[in-house]
Amino acid sequence: IFSPMHQPFLNVYTISGLFTDDAGFDVCLGLQTLLELKCCVDLNSRALRLHRSEQELPFLDPAACSQCHHHDNNNKNM
Repeated sequence: IFSPMHQPFLNVYTISGLFTDDAGFDVCLGLQTLLELKCCVDLNSRALRLHRSEQELPFLDPAACSQCHHHDNNNKNM
């Protein structure tokens, strides 16, 4: 069952997909797909904005962000 938010992906564009058995991610879109869909990734509000619509897809909830680890010794100059 798809919500109305998912319909623009299905009705407007043809995209390829890769299915994996990974409970950590619901969906993974590649850079080429994001470019073709003309999406805007807003990291500040953690939302994916769809071109030509007012729709936003939230992503990276705080629990998922804790899975991203950065080595402090490699990022000292940033």
